[in-house]
Amino acid sequence: MHLYIDESGSINNKLNKPFVIAIVNALNPKKLNSVYKRFVKSRIKDLKDLDKELLNPT
Repeated sequence: MHLYIDESGSINNKLNKPFVIAIVNALNPKKLNSVYKRFVKSRIKDLKDLDKELLNPT
């Protein structure tokens, strides 16, 4: 079994944003890796732009 877990947000006394947990059970981890790489490669410019926006909000 190959489980991939990711979280987004934070848990503290002042929860003002959603806290999300995602779990993916990869039945075919090699296929998942291939699909992930293809996704990133096809959208690398958009992903970099999102990173810049998060680091330097206007």
